[in-house]
Amino acid sequence: SVEEVKCYCEVDKTSGKSVGVLKFNLIVEGEYTKRGGGGPGGNRKGNKGNKDDDGRMIGFMAILGTHQGRFLLNHKSLSGMSLRGSKESAKRSIEMKFDWQQANAHGCIEGGFVTLRLLCENTRGMDLEVSVPLR
Repeated sequence: SVEEVKCYCEVDKTSGKSVGVLKFNLIVEGEYTKRGGGGPGGNRKGNKGNKDDDGRMIGFMAILGTHQGRFLLNHKSLSGMSLRGSKESAKRSIEMKFDWQQANAHGCIEGGFVTLRLLCENTRGMDLEVSVPLR
C-alpha cells in the first residue's frame, strides 16, 4: 500500500525552474513465496536459485506520469525490500522529483493530477495505481 502521500512544488535555486516533489511511504505486507512452486530446496534442477529468493527480497518499479497524454515524469527502481513473514511489513520512504510545469500542463482539469504506478517485479497481482492531486 501507499501511505502519507505528499505532492508539492519547490523552486530550484540555481535554475529558477519549478520542480515537483512527490513523497510517499511504500508498505508491503505478506509472506514471500518462491515462484515455480517449491519450499526449501524446491528447485527442480538442483539450482540454488538467485539471491532474491534466498533473502526473501522483493522489488518494485515506481513510475510517475501524467493523466493526459501519458507523459513519463520520472521512474525509480525500488529493489531490496525484505519480506520476513506475514506479521512483519516492509516500509520504505520514497521521494521522486519531476517537471512541475509539464505535470500541470497535462494533469487534467481541477488543479491536475499525476498517476503513480507501482509495478511488482516478483509477484503478479501486486501492482498498484494511485492518482495524486497536484497541490
